Amino acid sequence: NNYRKIVNNFPIIVVDTCIQICPYLHFWYEPRNSDKNFEVFIMSKLSKQDKIDIYNNWKHYHKSLSQLGREYGVRPDNLYYLIRLIDLHGLEILNKSYSSYSVEFKKTAIKRILINDEPANQVSLDLGLPSSGMIYN
Repeated sequence: NNYRKIVNNFPIIVVDTCIQICPYLHFWYEPRNSDKNFEVFIMSKLSKQDKIDIYNNWKHYHKSLSQLGREYGVRPDNLYYLIRLIDLHGLEILNKSYSSYSVEFKKTAIKRILINDEPANQVSLDLGLPSSGMIYN
């Protein structure tokens, strides 16, 4: 089902579970009660400082992931991954810039999931990948 709607003066098109505004921004929505009522989460790119602030607000001020997700325009499950990643590797993990992974690194990761039957999300965290989705690509 496709829907057209205006949000903050931007035309959006909803296609299944992906909403697009122009070519720049991608939105995700979660249907509520009926398929015409939905909640929009902006999938924004967070700065390093945003990530530190999110972690500190969660760790020290006990803000919920839902609340932080609304404040920063990020899905709570992505914030959960970020927090677990920082818990495992420390804030230093945020200093990591773009990485190119070797064929051997990729094979090892795939073997852990397919042969050792480890959860893909856990392998992503162990390897310090910036997002859990990278393991599926």
